[in-house]
Amino acid sequence: MKKFTVFLVLMLVVVACGTKTETKEVEVTRVVEVEKIVEVEVVPVVEKEAGTYYWLAANNSNSFYDPGLKGWHAAAEELNLNVEFVGPEEPNLAEQISTLETLVANPDTRGIFYYAMDFNAGEPMIIEAQDKGIPVIYGNTDSPFKTRRGFVGTDSAIMGQQAAGYVKSLIGCDDVSVAGLGNNGIVVPVRLQFFLDAFVALCPDAETLELGLNAGDLQSSITLLESYTIAHPDVTLIWWGDGAAGQLVEVWKEIKESGSKTLFLGTDMQQPALEAIRDGDWVGTIGQDTFAEEYWGLKFLYAYNQGLAIPDSTLLSTMIITPDNVDQYLD
Repeated sequence: MKKFTVFLVLMLVVVACGTKTETKEVEVTRVVEVEKIVEVEVVPVVEKEAGTYYWLAANNSNSFYDPGLKGWHAAAEELNLNVEFVGPEEPNLAEQISTLETLVANPDTRGIFYYAMDFNAGEPMIIEAQDKGIPVIYGNTDSPFKTRRGFVGTDSAIMGQQAAGYVKSLIGCDDVSVAGLGNNGIVVPVRLQFFLDAFVALCPDAETLELGLNAGDLQSSITLLESYTIAHPDVTLIWWGDGAAGQLVEVWKEIKESGSKTLFLGTDMQQPALEAIRDGDWVGTIGQDTFAEEYWGLKFLYAYNQGLAIPDSTLLSTMIITPDNVDQYLD
């Protein structure tokens, strides 16, 4: 914020007139000059840019997106931009691609931040967007195609490896078994497999169970968690590797109350997840900094439209939230 110092010179003139009995006299007493310094804070007015920037995701009803939306709107407020969060409420590839087509056809679209469900299905529209001068930046995970303008997100390999290291510190390597559960999209199975492979590398004698995958909606997530714990009652620890974990807190409490000794490690940083760690229901969560992801995703889209260079890839750090540090993340 620029500050300018304005010097105001106040001329205070005091004139006094006195009348005597025999003659009239006009007496000017004196002129007093006072220099006063006033600081004025000047706030630059940024004219709102025409058009709208869109964050296109999937499964938008999931509370996983809450921290990211805070970052998205924080950047929009700073830059004075029109923004929208769009996409299917539940996982639906056809609906997501239809929305992408609509955005690319819309002459008011200024940029798209894209959480893709299927890279191949969306690629023709990404190419068309770039031909029309609409920048597209991927979030969450990067596309194998390099037609996009950039990527902001988490590295799945690093995230899986860090989860494995944390789990080893919790349960050790002797007579233990671990499982990875989550949705069957393009990101989570890769993340979970990195986790299992890294844990075996750390603990060669440990047992790793088969991946448990579901369609990504809430009901199929609940069904998977309940059926998996019935089929594998003695598994030492489950890592739920996607943001639906925060919606499963109450379900997991019921499983614990039924007598299960399995430990639960979540993903991401919704308030219900953090509260579950604080209350001892979870052993932790592997957090993605989605606030930073969406904040910088929008800023890079805007910068590109101003003719500025933007990074090809921006990798965000993975955060391990534990009972020891959870208080600093709770609202």
